Order: sequence, then structure tokens, then C-alpha cells
Amino acid sequence: MAFSFALRHSRLALAAFYILISLGKFGKSQGTPSETAAAGVLANEYLPGQVGANQGYPQAGNVDKDPDHIVNEALLCFDEKQIYSSCSEAYRLSSSGDLNVPAEYTDQYCNGPCVSETHLVLNCIEGVLLQFKFYNQATISDVRETIKSGCSYGSKRGDFNVAERIQEEHSNGHRTNFSLFLSGLVLIIMTRRLML
Repeated sequence: MAFSFALRHSRLALAAFYILISLGKFGKSQGTPSETAAAGVLANEYLPGQVGANQGYPQAGNVDKDPDHIVNEALLCFDEKQIYSSCSEAYRLSSSGDLNVPAEYTDQYCNGPCVSETHLVLNCIEGVLLQFKFYNQATISDVRETIKSGCSYGSKRGDFNVAERIQEEHSNGHRTNFSLFLSGLVLIIMTRRLML
């Protein structure tokens, strides 16, 4: 009797451990409600010589400014002549969150000034608003990851479609939620069987 009871509890502990491991694998955050959707971002504060603690850019957190002013500052990042000086306008990041880089221009984009200037724009935006979202709902991280995979030598090389990347991540998020649901269901069923 005592052995049977201990066996049931060890199975329950093993099932709980399995669920916790599964949550660690699948439970990546898909975003937070505090993320703010905005049109684009630029810092008036981005001027040579003004160095904040954020890698040479002003600190994020515009507590004393109204939202319209913050968005206007963010939008200035896209027009800042000291940031975008060498990259052709056709291949620049837009305030809608699009990167219009054709596949045949990949080498020039990734090895030329465009990729570094685009990262400077993203840093500028981050300096104004950390949780910034473009019109297409892309985050700064989404754009950075799109550039990283587009410039990689893998299967996604030359693919700079930010909206498609967001769609893929959204689909993967639903699969993750379904996996978590199934893991929870298995735990409930195992718990009920073990307690009988």
C-alpha cells in the first residue's frame, strides 16, 4: 500500500516536472500589453555629442512629453540626415516598418552602408520609445531579426519581408499555445488517474 502511494506521487512529480520543462521550451512571450503601437520614431535628441547611457543615444522614457511629441520625435529618426546619409532612399526602412530590399540587391545592402544606417535608425527609435511598434505592428526586434535573417547565408537570405516574418511568428505562437494546452490536459488526466 505504501509503495503504491509513493509510486503514484513519484509519477505525479515526474509529470509536473515534464510540464515545467515543456513550459520552459515553449513559453516564450509573444508580446506584452504594455507595448505601444505608434507610427514610427525619431529622437530630436540624436545629435552628435549628446551621449546617454543607451549606447550613445538618449535614454528612453519620455515621461514629461505628450504622446504626439514622442511620435514626432520618433518620426524624425527616418529623416535624420546624419543617420541616413549613404543608403539609397529606395532601400531605407520606412515608418510603416517595411524594408524594400530586392533579393538581387542583398549583397550591396548587407555589405554596404544601408544595413548599418538602418541599425542606427532603430537605435534612434529605441532611444525615444523602447516598446515602439511600426504601422505594420512590427517591433524593433522584428525588424532587427528580419535584417539578420535576410543578410544571413541560410534559406532566408534576401528575404526582407518584415510583415511575413510577423505572420510566421504569430502562427508559431498559436502552435505554442496549443502545445501548452495539450501539456496541461495531459497533466490533468495523469493526476486524476494517479489519484484513483
